[in-house]
Amino acid sequence: MRTQIITLKHGFQVGGQKLVDIVMREPVVADMMAAERMAGNGGNIAFRSALIATCIEKVDGFDAPVSLNMIGELKLADYNLLVDGLSELEEEGEAEAKKE
Repeated sequence: MRTQIITLKHGFQVGGQKLVDIVMREPVVADMMAAERMAGNGGNIAFRSALIATCIEKVDGFDAPVSLNMIGELKLADYNLLVDGLSELEEEGEAEAKKE
């Protein structure tokens, strides 16, 4: 499965630490279904935020899953980096599917 390392500018604040290195993986259908459940009727931003949270595999030094609330606390610059990273992973998956 394809992954991407993303370094945030401001990062997640966890236990008084600033965590900036993120490993995000390519989403699968189950991730999209989980994101829909997490987002409820929140709209596109809530869905994309939930999908990002679901696809983050590692945050340096943090072993628990990333929550939707954690995504919501990010500064916009960091959120945009994660959105761009997710979009790149999705585009790579689409390009690969067209080759098959």
